[in-house]
Amino acid sequence: MTAIDHIISAATKGDDAASTDGAVFATTGEVLAAGSTEASQIGQVLEMINRARALQSQKNYREAEQLCMDACDLAASLVGKGSSIYGLCLEDLGVSRICQGKLRQADITLNESMTILVASLGAEHPDVARVFGRLHELYNS
Repeated sequence: MTAIDHIISAATKGDDAASTDGAVFATTGEVLAAGSTEASQIGQVLEMINRARALQSQKNYREAEQLCMDACDLAASLVGKGSSIYGLCLEDLGVSRICQGKLRQADITLNESMTILVASLGAEHPDVARVFGRLHELYNS
């Protein structure tokens, strides 16, 4: 099994190896600093990502990719493209693209995610390590 096969297999099982941990969204500073309306809207982003993961588990990758793109757009408008929430949405988008064999797009998306997460969370954060692992698997497939 190649590294890409591992990511796709994990995505279709709803495994943590294929998706960001939803708890990360709930504990990020952007959510805590947001007002109740903004927090509710950020909850919508999380809901969209969770629906996208469900679609991935059903092998409906195209629709999952579109939902991830919509979540990225909403996150960018709410908290900005430099936020960890946006970076985590990009990670899920990258996984959706890997599952479709869009490896070049996945590479670009995951690199952008990593850049944002390093800047917002620091290089030693577990979310950064997870994205780095996805890129490592992508490059070694």
